[in-house]
Amino acid sequence: MKFFKNNHIGVEMSKIAVVFAASGLLYGTAAASPQSPGTGTLRGRITIRDTGAPVINASVLIIQLDRSAMTDSDGKYEFRDLPPGKYNVISHMHALADEMQTVEIASGRSTVANFELSFAPLRQDITVTATGHTETAFDSF
Repeated sequence: MKFFKNNHIGVEMSKIAVVFAASGLLYGTAAASPQSPGTGTLRGRITIRDTGAPVINASVLIIQLDRSAMTDSDGKYEFRDLPPGKYNVISHMHALADEMQTVEIASGRSTVANFELSFAPLRQDITVTATGHTETAFDSF
């Protein structure tokens, strides 16, 4: 630290650099931490079938485990620490048709399940009730 006239400032700057370097190492190990032994990972990407554009904030549900995740800005999702087995996975986004896949998770392995969703046809629900006597539509409400 030759550039500082006050050696005390140079020592403090090197302490700060060591703290930043150590915190970067800790962050890196936390981000790359391995999954629990005996479990697997499921990841994938959800796109729109016709354009290939990512579907942002779509929900992905593993039915048997009742676990869900949301897609990020690239349409990607990930589940960690899944027990081995076969699972039904559903992707859902309003105005797009839901899609389901059956996936098999293996211990210590990563499985990929990509979804291509298409626009859903317009659907309307109509409820019909009966009272046993004639009434106008206005009176039925």
